[in-house]
Amino acid sequence: MDSIIMKKLSSNISHLKALDVKRLLRRRPVIAFIGALIFTLLHLGIPQGVQGEMANSRTASAVATASLGNRIYAFARGLDNRIYHTSAADGQPFGAWAEMPGGGTTDVAPSAASLGNRIYVFAKGINDKRIYHTSAADGQPFGAWVEMPGGGTTDVAPSAASLGNRIYVFAKGINDNRIYHTSAADGQPFGAWVEMPGSGTTDVAPSAASLGNRIYVFAKGIDDNRIYHTSAADGQPFGAWVEMPGGAKTDVAPSAASLGNRIYVFAKGINDNRIYHTSAADGQPFGAWVEMPGGGTTDVAPSAASLGNRIYVFAKGIDDKRIYHTSAADGQPFGQWSLMR
Repeated sequence: MDSIIMKKLSSNISHLKALDVKRLLRRRPVIAFIGALIFTLLHLGIPQGVQGEMANSRTASAVATASLGNRIYAFARGLDNRIYHTSAADGQPFGAWAEMPGGGTTDVAPSAASLGNRIYVFAKGINDKRIYHTSAADGQPFGAWVEMPGGGTTDVAPSAASLGNRIYVFAKGINDNRIYHTSAADGQPFGAWVEMPGSGTTDVAPSAASLGNRIYVFAKGIDDNRIYHTSAADGQPFGAWVEMPGGAKTDVAPSAASLGNRIYVFAKGINDNRIYHTSAADGQPFGAWVEMPGGGTTDVAPSAASLGNRIYVFAKGIDDKRIYHTSAADGQPFGQWSLMR
């Protein structure tokens, strides 16, 4: 693994326009009309695709994962841009891929997180670049796609994590590359988009995970490709961006998940495409980056989620575009990569 700095936005790039919530609100009537028109014509701003391209677990993007109850869920964009999901009980094989209802499509990876007894899925529309979400109670079908309020748009995957009774969503602005977040209490509407403090920018998706009473956000720097992180206690503002130790570099989004009292971060190496991981106990510094065993490589971001006493990691193969996964019990080494059926 090579090196990441969340660069400060300087005056010489002041011409870049933010994902400006205030400006969007000033244009709300126009935006509302355009949004309604897009919704009508393109079905959620996420146009209809062609059926059935998750055969053999093939995807063009990163996989999104989350756990709920005793099951782990995986979400992936098919080669037809539709969104599919599968799940598995703890220690059991994954079932067949099923298309998400509503006909939504995306050209980047989806994102997922659970809160209470519901699992939430977030996706970017292809034409309008707005962010949509849907959810389902444990074991129930997913509902309709709903646009996130505030008019925020992005050109990469959003990221989501829950903490306490709130679910947080993070997204990169299109023109300014800054990172914004919004949140909602269980069953309540999402609030306004707020820029993350510290002027951090990125050109790929951020990643988020919670541990204890804190939510952690990870992002790749634009110029140096190093990985940075920040965190906040429940209901408190985020702190400054801090570079991850070890000098690791990546050219795609990092991924994070917590298990027990540790938070794990996974990243793809730039030159070798291998997957590396590091971890930290709550409130402690991160350790050295370690290569995942088995020699697996990927050209997109890995994904991770925990269930029971195990942490699961998912990655797309480079040549075959198929999805593989591995897992490890708390404090134990990861096993071999297995192909998802």
